[in-house]
Amino acid sequence: MATSERRIARRFKLRIPLRFHRLNTLCERDQGENSVNISSSGIYFTTNLPLSVGEAVDILLKMPKQITGTHGIESCFTGWVTHVESTKLPEGYSGVGVQFLCCSAASTT
Repeated sequence: MATSERRIARRFKLRIPLRFHRLNTLCERDQGENSVNISSSGIYFTTNLPLSVGEAVDILLKMPKQITGTHGIESCFTGWVTHVESTKLPEGYSGVGVQFLCCSAASTT
């Protein structure tokens, strides 16, 4: 049986630098990674930080022109982890899908 595609937004295979951290954790430093693919509603990246489905994260990145239609500004996206997979990745790494819930302009302070 074929699985149906749940995604609505077009995904772009773009390697974009990002920084992220879990919400509601004390003293966790930002983790730096690169996206594997990105859309207007979410992002997929690999990391060696263990994350779980349902966890809330903040992701700081510059949304690319292919998605916004204009030159992007650095923004902070709050989202939740929708899936985690470790197949076909180096040991200790996982692929993480995050659905964006809200966005705000990044502060420069």
